[in-house]
Amino acid sequence: MYRVSGTAIMVAGLCLMLGAAPGWAGGPPNNDVSDAKGNTAGGTGALVNNTAGTANTAFGDVALQNNTTGGDNTAFGFSALQKNTTGVANAAFGLNALQNNTTGGGNTAVGYEALPSNTTGGLNTAVGESALASNTTGGANTGIGEGALNRNTSGNLNAALGNVALVFNTTGQDNTAVGYAALYNNTTSNDNTAVGLAALESNTTGGQNTAVGSAALQSNTGSNNIALGYLAGQALKSGSNNIYVGTNSPATESNTIRLGQAQTRTFVAGIAGTLVQGSQVCVSSTGQLGICGSPAR
Repeated sequence: MYRVSGTAIMVAGLCLMLGAAPGWAGGPPNNDVSDAKGNTAGGTGALVNNTAGTANTAFGDVALQNNTTGGDNTAFGFSALQKNTTGVANAAFGLNALQNNTTGGGNTAVGYEALPSNTTGGLNTAVGESALASNTTGGANTGIGEGALNRNTSGNLNAALGNVALVFNTTGQDNTAVGYAALYNNTTSNDNTAVGLAALESNTTGGQNTAVGSAALQSNTGSNNIALGYLAGQALKSGSNNIYVGTNSPATESNTIRLGQAQTRTFVAGIAGTLVQGSQVCVSSTGQLGICGSPAR
């Protein structure tokens, strides 16, 4: 009888660790074989009810569980696209992503509970935790960032890029918010554009506003205002049809243009050498332009 040396045992163990060929030929069996319709599933209940749907991919517990005829869907994560039945061309990556989608198509959800409430809304894109979390029927929205467009339900054609951008929007449409907390409190108003940290942050129902710059029009609730620059129009709380470029504002005013703040010289092209008929223009001690009046007697 021969004794097996410790060295031999060690060598055998290393061979196994380094991937020596196992007992079966050709590697382990494939547990995720696609069916004849091009569907692939991995996980308990994944694609279990599929009947005629094609080219679906589901990995995760109950991913695409209720899908019957929907096709070209991709779901990765627990409950991802769980209730989808006939919706097509959806992609869900993350826990509960697009969980309640039934017939909506062309949606993309990436992140924990991204687009979880969507049912029939289509062409939405949500990237980030709880992005577009409340959306049900709204379409063609884009929310990128944690909580972006979180409360949106049926609003369409909104774009929010930044954490909690347009977070409280519910039914407002055609709004664009870029930056942390941009258009944060907007609920039902339309056609606003906010670019910059907290730009148009307090706006709720005012529409057709444009704010570019950190905290531009931050306190505004009115409509048809334009503000360009850091803190431009930041103090305005109520008022409409104002234009601010590089300057702040009073709390209340309308139909006003304010340009600059600390400048001591002004150059405007197209004025010098050009003759026009009209009244003389005067400048007040506060910088306001107007038609010169008769001196007081």
